[in-house]
Amino acid sequence: MGDLYTLDGFKWFSSATEADMAIALARTGSQEQGSRALSLFLVPLRLPEQGGPSSPLENGIEIHRLKNKIGTVGVPTAELSLNHTKAWLLGPLNGGVKAIAPVLNITRIHSAIHSIGNLQRCLAIARSYATVRLVQGGSTLLKDVPLYVSSLAKVSLLYRALTHMTFGTVVLLGKSECGTATKEEEARLRLLTPMAKAFTAQQAPSAMEECMAALGAQGYMEETGIGSLGNGVLNRSLRLLSDMVDKLKIVFKHPMHPLLPRPALNFLANITCALHLVEHAIWSVRSCDSESQIDIEAVRRWVEEGDVLATWNHVERAMSPGQERVADDYSLLYGNTQPQGSVKARM
Repeated sequence: MGDLYTLDGFKWFSSATEADMAIALARTGSQEQGSRALSLFLVPLRLPEQGGPSSPLENGIEIHRLKNKIGTVGVPTAELSLNHTKAWLLGPLNGGVKAIAPVLNITRIHSAIHSIGNLQRCLAIARSYATVRLVQGGSTLLKDVPLYVSSLAKVSLLYRALTHMTFGTVVLLGKSECGTATKEEEARLRLLTPMAKAFTAQQAPSAMEECMAALGAQGYMEETGIGSLGNGVLNRSLRLLSDMVDKLKIVFKHPMHPLLPRPALNFLANITCALHLVEHAIWSVRSCDSESQIDIEAVRRWVEEGDVLATWNHVERAMSPGQERVADDYSLLYGNTQPQGSVKARM
């Protein structure tokens, strides 16, 4: 632990409201230096009074309000201000982003695993429900209705893809923490960690809604827990995937078009999922696993019937227009008043 500092400022989003200690990034350099002027500090939220108990308002911290969030309501998140708050430097001065990165990596991986874990739970409930729910006048189980099975098969495919992508990233994180990762693997980890978190958070909720709908009206009841939670076959798929991988060089050219970051993230995430599915299918075939043909079919469906081509089309649309579309977007939202200055991309 380093030198003692005093911090002043407003924290718009703090999830350490009822903790005794917190870590915080604070600016210790000029605004022009951006994130290179941020340092990491250990902040006691409560300091004991002389001869008395600690108070939430000690150490210059004022809680303005608790925020009404969607989800994670058990963790209070607050807006608070720091007024001459005592804090101790952690790590090198102006090296806060690098110092806090390991914690961010863990929380992002945790978020991705939480998303796919909840998705699997929803899928398991819907799959089990189909084995007991009778339809068509009580003559047929839902599990024997092809349309029902087809809908849940798409959810199962998404679950497989997200799981392999996430745990592929976990493997890289393990190598990094053990000091055995190559420079290329470290670079991939920096890219894939935020991508895995963002893509699973984006894809899992809609698939969970599909599982809710699969239970009919029962799916919207709280007691279900859902609302609160062959080489020849693959030739075409692998050729298509290879073409898409080559297109990544085009997508991530610098400078990036201001409309491109989100389509680029979705495109890269879909390709990463596909590559991990291929890797698993290869292992499955070589191991003579009983589900090897299903693993091959999962690759084919993800590449040929999934969103790989659709996300590439989104990328093409984002790259094709010039600044005219950016200006048109602004006019659609705010009217004919044009934005001041030029529009720049941020990643």
